[in-house]
Amino acid sequence: MGGGGGVVVLSPRARQVLFAQPAFRHLGAAARTQALGFFREVALGKDETVYRAGDDADALYLVVSGAVDLLDGSELFARQGPGQVFGEGALVAGERRAFTARVALDAVLLVLGRSGIERLLELHPRLNERITALYATRLRAAVRQGPVTRPCEVVALAGWRAGSERRALTLGLAHVLEHELGRPVAIVAVTTHTRSSALTPRLERPDTVVLGETRAAAALRARVASR
Repeated sequence: MGGGGGVVVLSPRARQVLFAQPAFRHLGAAARTQALGFFREVALGKDETVYRAGDDADALYLVVSGAVDLLDGSELFARQGPGQVFGEGALVAGERRAFTARVALDAVLLVLGRSGIERLLELHPRLNERITALYATRLRAAVRQGPVTRPCEVVALAGWRAGSERRALTLGLAHVLEHELGRPVAIVAVTTHTRSSALTPRLERPDTVVLGETRAAAALRARVASR
């Protein structure tokens, strides 16, 4: 874990995500440079385990890129994406992990060890109130939300006038996502009735075509969600 004594070099993206966190926004330039020394940046591949349920809660994690699943046994409890924090049990001495954390999509994480947490709170007592508030908010959200049984991510592509280029990019993206996730993804085409005949859903895929006009945004949004 980062100890704050050496020089720690984090990627520009990691710095951006870290200092976008409410707990760190108030820090000045010198304090930010000092805080960087307590973090380390790690890259993990899909299906790698970050920690297991029952492990010592020895670090706090911030997702820079990718996604991490929190598993309650074999059930998905939550999925953490860029800018989200997990592993808050490290804020409590002697705490054990309640969930198993497993990489869902190749991820880059910032790791703050327990010793780093303690040192940061000594140097910047105001962080204690902010981090405690974060912890309480996340606990309340977890209680209300309950386990996630059907995770879903939506990628929207818009703006092309050349239909052939849009189609080629969409098919290529769908293929890459299916390879990465190991399961089919759906291409949902939103178009007008006059153009619908030109769209051909892929065979053996959950593709669909939704008819609607963007000027009727609320109705179109509800129609896409229902599909």
